Amino acid sequence: MKSTDLKRIVQRIADWVCWLPAMGFSVLSFVAFFAFLGCLPDLICHFRVQFLLFQLFFLTLYLLSLRRRGLLKSKRIELSFMALMTLANLLVIAELYLPTDRTHSSALRLKVFQSNVNTRNRQYDRVIAAAKASDADLISFEELDSAWVTALDSGLRKDYPYRIALARDDNFGIAAFSRFPMKAEVLYLELPIVLARVEIPGHPLNFVCVHTLPPMQTASYDTRNQEFADLALLKSKLSGAMIVAGDFNCSSWSPKFTELLKNTGLKDSRQGFGVQASWPVFLGIPLIPIDHFLVSEDLVVLSREVLPDVGSDHYPVKMEVSFKN
Repeated sequence: MKSTDLKRIVQRIADWVCWLPAMGFSVLSFVAFFAFLGCLPDLICHFRVQFLLFQLFFLTLYLLSLRRRGLLKSKRIELSFMALMTLANLLVIAELYLPTDRTHSSALRLKVFQSNVNTRNRQYDRVIAAAKASDADLISFEELDSAWVTALDSGLRKDYPYRIALARDDNFGIAAFSRFPMKAEVLYLELPIVLARVEIPGHPLNFVCVHTLPPMQTASYDTRNQEFADLALLKSKLSGAMIVAGDFNCSSWSPKFTELLKNTGLKDSRQGFGVQASWPVFLGIPLIPIDHFLVSEDLVVLSREVLPDVGSDHYPVKMEVSFKN
């Protein structure tokens, strides 16, 4: 085999190594824009950040290779598609970084802590320590069995005298803790949620804790979406400021999440603070943002951050808000 033939083969392999992922992630990005069609495209739409990073890397390598050989014009149609999908992902992600108006008239600041503890996680002390260190006024916990409820009640009772908890063995136990007096109850939509009326001086607040079903199949996808519809109905029956906290098993890029915001009139607390992915922990770098705080229009989000690992498969998140009026 001639050296020129060998170089040609190596070049073709190199082109395919760059072209295949660049085109593959572009196709997935295209499919993500049709997430409203069902379970599979909805699952795909949550990975926009990963698509963008891989697109930028492999498309750049492919462009450099084509440019060196003077083949850019011959590939302009496929390159245009790849570039368009890369730009589309960039714009969708960048929207979360656009600043918002944080003008507020109340001196009161309220901190909220959210953590899906993972039922199998037994590092109670790490979760309790993180909750205390957050200096939160309100706390939402998910995936609580009886052992978790006992541990959290014991560890947080002194700082959070007002609390409600439901233990379950199916990953859908749930709890709310508060420094302020609250009247709370467990409601059953598709799965249990906590609805609490928190008596903050001069600013009564509805605090809702949720954990929706992971939409891994069509049936669970439909159930999660029905939970969103039930939340919208619940919101329509309540008055006053509201915070909804929990593991939504849905990212900010799902059309169903957008629909939830529209139907409730609530805002995504991530707006202005970026992606802030919270799951999964085991990779070292979280991939998708599924732990949420939604807030009503009369609340201003002052800060939002993802906190360090507490032994769960989710990172905890923390938010600070104030009141407009």
